[in-house]
Amino acid sequence: MFSNRDPTLRLSGKANIFIKNLGTILSCKVATHFNGQSKGYGFVQFAEETSANDAIDSLNGKLVNGKQIFVGLFIRRQERQPNISVSNYTNVYVKNLPKEFTHNDLLQEFGPFGTITSAVIMRDNDGISKCFGFVNYGESECATDAVKSLNGKMIKDTILYVGRA
Repeated sequence: MFSNRDPTLRLSGKANIFIKNLGTILSCKVATHFNGQSKGYGFVQFAEETSANDAIDSLNGKLVNGKQIFVGLFIRRQERQPNISVSNYTNVYVKNLPKEFTHNDLLQEFGPFGTITSAVIMRDNDGISKCFGFVNYGESECATDAVKSLNGKMIKDTILYVGRA
């Protein structure tokens, strides 16, 4: 179970909630970056399928802090994209970008593979990079080439993940 042990970051009583009657939980995990900061999602495994379904039915689509949350059954990556044509897409998802990576850096890295119709690095409200983004190409062959060439490339001590968005 994730718990931030730094007392300066855990302001006593601020935004701390108590939840009960969830059912028996076998495990729970908050996904974190290498520095321990939350990625904003996690996993809860209930002992009973009915408890999981109740949580999905009650919470999926609710607004929390002005953002719509998604609650659904976990589906393994290889099961999420079954037998779909990998050559019929133009939008590419990229993660593990260096924090200081700029829009121009993104264009420079992905530009050699074809005409980019849009490119964005996702940022928080303070303009700080969330270290992921999207690049959309005019043609699917360009997107496929970018994925094949850039997925696994090391940039400034981070290994890029580049895949179909």
